[in-house]
Amino acid sequence: MRQVLFALLVWLAALPAMARDWSKLPFDAARLSDGERRVMQSAMILAGLYAGPVDGIWGKASQKALTSFASKAFGSARPTFGQIAPLVSAFDQEWRDSGWRSV
Repeated sequence: MRQVLFALLVWLAALPAMARDWSKLPFDAARLSDGERRVMQSAMILAGLYAGPVDGIWGKASQKALTSFASKAFGSARPTFGQIAPLVSAFDQEWRDSGWRSV
């Protein structure tokens, strides 16, 4: 899990090289690996946004949770990569602070 989280953070960090303003690109879960989608689902659970399974399947419940978050936090129903970065960062911080490990 730690490796997947690291890969997602590296991928998010690499986006500026792929686009002038990557943070404004619409979030697209299809661009993420199964493991990266699991990290996103876990991050949304930690934030109290999602109560579904952590299965890497980006279904309606996952999208609804992320859209709801973006609408409330940013006034936009279409979340961007920049808007989801704090969710992943908070999850990474909690992971490190709590000493979590993959099982």
